[in-house]
Amino acid sequence: MIRCCVTIAALAVFAAVTQRAEAGAWPRETGQSFASVSVESPLYGFGGGRYASLYYEYGLTERATLGLDMGRDDQTGEVSAILFLRQPLGATAGRNLWAFELGAGVTGSGGLATLTLRPGLSWGRGYQAAWASGWMGVESTYAMRLDGSTLGKVDATFGVSHRNGSLTMLKVQYEKPSGQSGSIAIAPSVALKLGRRGFLELGLRHRLQDRSTLAKVGIWIAF
Repeated sequence: MIRCCVTIAALAVFAAVTQRAEAGAWPRETGQSFASVSVESPLYGFGGGRYASLYYEYGLTERATLGLDMGRDDQTGEVSAILFLRQPLGATAGRNLWAFELGAGVTGSGGLATLTLRPGLSWGRGYQAAWASGWMGVESTYAMRLDGSTLGKVDATFGVSHRNGSLTMLKVQYEKPSGQSGSIAIAPSVALKLGRRGFLELGLRHRLQDRSTLAKVGIWIAF
């Protein structure tokens, strides 16, 4: 258990800098940036095409974080570009941190882009145990497109910080497009520390519905 507010705050800052390249509950420090580029490719089964993503965050104020979330599937031509603003709900030094975000942009495929509104809610909590320290988090978004289609996503992450600065993460991911059944994936990964501000992420994602496995390589940098 975390025993004092100083430890909690330190864990919050740590998690904000090193969390996975997606929305999270911790705000980015004012004037600080975080960027990641990743590529995910089918390894086994019918996992679709190669998916490339770009994610960026900037600490706009002490509490407000501005971000950009972009991705493209080479096989389907599906693209997305969402600009979002995230803000904590309540104090940022407590055991449990909640945040709300609102994003807007375009999504689509085949050269047809649709205006999209994407609200989201996230929860995070740092921990320190006898064997390790790290963080837990849940991020949820609900994309609503102008054409009436929707996409709901929920990602749950359990992260461990190692003494050498590297990170180990286990993620459970759920997504539900409108008109289709929901799907669940399990995604273990490791982020190897590169210098003072960079990480190399290596991971796998196994989709339970179609039993396909994908490999992921990504670069993170905080500046």
